[in-house]
Amino acid sequence: MEVLISTPITTLEAIDFTGKRVQTILDGKLPEGQFTTQWNVTELPAGIYHVRIVVEGSGAVAKKVVVL
Repeated sequence: MEVLISTPITTLEAIDFTGKRVQTILDGKLPEGQFTTQWNVTELPAGIYHVRIVVEGSGAVAKKVVVL
């Protein structure tokens, strides 16, 4: 019997204070491990944003980020 393991889709989004998604930072299949990415905030107004990461098949995690 062959078992196929799929790589889950990972989405990293910036959410403003109203709950609106203002930017998708990352969206795709990533292998297991640690990753870093850059977030270009030059087109966003200063404020407080939540960065939400969603991995297919699991819950979402959000962190608060202040953009000056």
